[in-house]
Amino acid sequence: MSVYEPAHLEADGYLVRALRRLGEGLGPYVYGKTGADDLIKDGSVTLDVQPILRVMVSPDNWDTHFRELGRDARGLANELIVFRNGPWAHLAGYSDSDVLHYLGVIERLLRAVSADDQAQAVAGMWSELGRLIFSEAEPDEQPGTQNAELRQRILELEAEKSELRDQYSHLRGQLEGFQYAASVMSLPSPDTSGNGPTILTAAVDGAASGTQENAPSSAVDLWMAGAKAYEAGEIGIAIARYREALAVDPKDWRAHLLLGIACALNEECEEAIANYNSALQIDSSLADAYVLRAMAYQEMGEHELAIADFDAGLRLSPEEVEAYLNRGVSLAETGEHNRAIADFDTVLSLDPDHQFAYNNRGNAYGALGDYDRAIADHTEAIRIAPDYGSAYYNRGFAHGANGEYEEAIRDFGKVLMLRPDDAAAYNHRGIAYGNLEMYDLAIADHNEAIRLDPGYGAAYHGRGIAHGAKGEYHQAIADFEKALRLNPDDAISLYYRGVAYAAMEDYGRAAADLETAIELSYSVELSDQARRQLELIVSLSDDVAGFDKYIEENPDDPEGWHLRGLYFIESGHFERAISDLTKAVGLKPDSAESWNSRGWAHWQQGEEDLAYDDYSRAIELDAEFAEAFYNRAWVWRRRGEHKSAIVDFNRAISLSPEYGAAYQHRGISYFDLGDRDNARADFETARSLGFRP
Repeated sequence: MSVYEPAHLEADGYLVRALRRLGEGLGPYVYGKTGADDLIKDGSVTLDVQPILRVMVSPDNWDTHFRELGRDARGLANELIVFRNGPWAHLAGYSDSDVLHYLGVIERLLRAVSADDQAQAVAGMWSELGRLIFSEAEPDEQPGTQNAELRQRILELEAEKSELRDQYSHLRGQLEGFQYAASVMSLPSPDTSGNGPTILTAAVDGAASGTQENAPSSAVDLWMAGAKAYEAGEIGIAIARYREALAVDPKDWRAHLLLGIACALNEECEEAIANYNSALQIDSSLADAYVLRAMAYQEMGEHELAIADFDAGLRLSPEEVEAYLNRGVSLAETGEHNRAIADFDTVLSLDPDHQFAYNNRGNAYGALGDYDRAIADHTEAIRIAPDYGSAYYNRGFAHGANGEYEEAIRDFGKVLMLRPDDAAAYNHRGIAYGNLEMYDLAIADHNEAIRLDPGYGAAYHGRGIAHGAKGEYHQAIADFEKALRLNPDDAISLYYRGVAYAAMEDYGRAAADLETAIELSYSVELSDQARRQLELIVSLSDDVAGFDKYIEENPDDPEGWHLRGLYFIESGHFERAISDLTKAVGLKPDSAESWNSRGWAHWQQGEEDLAYDDYSRAIELDAEFAEAFYNRAWVWRRRGEHKSAIVDFNRAISLSPEYGAAYQHRGISYFDLGDRDNARADFETARSLGFRP
C-alpha cells in the first residue's frame, strides 16, 4: 500500500504571502529608521521577516527609533519572531484559529507601523483569508479586525483606481491604434512632439522635392491630402483621397502603397494586397511593398506566403528591423521556432531594447520547452516596458509550465490589473490555483473567465477539474459536458469526464468516455493515460462485484471486509473504506493490518486524531509493524511534534532498514528542528535507497 503524503493547509500559502507583504512593508521602513547593515542583502533591503524584526525589536533600536509605536508592537514583533523560528514550516499542524491568530499578529503589526502605507496589504490579506477559511465571507466579517473605517477608505480608493484604469485603457487603446498604423507601414511611429518628420510627411516632402516628376500634380495633391487625413485618424477620408489619386495616375506606386496601408488598418487585407501587387508591378525593387504585403498575409494567417515576402524584402533591405521581427512571428506560427529565434536575435542585435523581440523570443523558447530562457526574455521585455501586459501573460504561462505556480499567479494578477477583462488571464490563473490545490480560488477565477466569455470552453474544462478535485463530481461532469458542447472533439474533457464517472462508480459511462478519448486523442501521452485508466476501471468494476459476492456469501469473514476496504481506499472512497474496515476490526479485533488500514483511511479524510488512535492500536497489537510506526510519525509531524515523529521514524527504520521514505521524512523533521547535518544525511540515504520524493 502506498503511504499517503498529506497536503498542507491552504492557509500555508496565504501566510507565506502575508509574511512577504510584511517584509515588503517593514524592510524599507526599518532600514530607513536604523540604517542597519543586517538588513542589506545582495545590495538591497532584505524582505525576509526574521532579520527585519530582529533589528527592529533589539533594545537599542526600539528605544531610539520605535518607542512611538507603542508597547504592544514590540510584543507582537517578538511573538512573530518566535513563530517564524519555530513551527513555521509545518502550518499543516495548526488549526484555522491558530492561523487566524498569527495573521492577526501580522495585521496589527502592519497597522502599528504605518496604517497609510500598509492599508492595502492588510485589506488584501484579510480578503484572501476570508475566501480561504470563511468561504467567500467579506473581510469585515472576520473576528478581531476592527478595521471598518480603513476598509471603507480602501473601497473608495479601489473605485477611483477602477475609474482611472478605464480612462487609461481608453487612451491606451487609441495609442495602440496609432502604433499599429505605424507598424504596418514598417516605419517608426509618427513624431507627436512636432520636432521631426513622420512617415507620411516624409513621403510628402519627397514628392515636393521632385521624386515624382512625371506624376500629374493633382495626383500628388490628392494622396498628400489622404496622408494628412490618415495622420488625423480619418481613415475613410484617406482611402477616398488615395483612390482619387490613382484614378488620376494609376501608376503612382506611392498612392498604391499608402492605399494598401490604410486598407490593412481597416482590415481590408485582400484590397491591401492588391495594391501592394500593383506597386510591385510598377517597381519590383520596392522593399517596403514586399514587407507590407507580407504583413497583410500574416494578418490573414497565410504565414508561408508572408515568410516568402519577408525574405524578398530583406534581400532588398537587410537592415529592416520590423521585417525580421514579423518574419520571426510567422516562422513561429509554422513551428520553425529555432529559425524564429534567429530572427529575434537579429532584431535585438539591431535594437537591444526591442521589447517585442524579447517577448516573441520568449514565446519561441517556451514552445521548445526551454522555460527558463522564456522567463528570462519575458522579464527583459517587462524591464523595458513595465506595463507590457502580454509579456506578463506569457511569463505567467511559462512559470506555470515550469511548475512555478505562485509566480504564475502573480504574473496573471498583473495582467488583470492592466487588462481587467482578460478572460484568458483569469482562466490560466485558475489553473495555477488548481495546481496549488487552492480549488475554491481556482473555481472563482474560472467563473470570472466564463462570465467574461460564455463560449470559453477551456474555462469550463478547468472549472470541471477543480470541482472534480474537490469531490464535486456532478458539478465537474456538468462543466465537462458544457466544454464538449462547445468542442465535441475535446479529448481531454472526455478523459476527465470519464474519470469523474469512475469516481461515482458509473463504470459503463466512464469506459465509454475513455474509449472515445483514446480515439480522438491528438496526444500519445493522453492516449496512454486514458488507456491505463480504462484498464483500471475494468479491473475495479470486476473486483468490486467479486468482493460484494464474497461478502454476501461469507459475511463473518473479516478478510473479505478488509479487502473490500482496501479496494475502496485505492479507488478513493474513504468513507466506505472506513465502514468496511470497522466491520473487519469488529470481527477480528487483533488484526493490526485492519487497524492500520482504517487509520490510513481516516488520515485521508483529514481525521488525524482517529488515525493516531488506529495506528497506536496497530502498534500495540504488533510492535514490529514498521508501516504503522511510519504512519503515526506523520500524525506527530502534522501536530508539529517533530521529536516524537523522529522517535517513530527511528522505530520504522530499525524494523525496516531500507525504508527510504522513512529516512526522507525523518530528515524533514530534523530539518524543521534545525538539525541540518542529520537532515542532510537522511536525505542522502533516502536517495541511495532509490526513494524519490
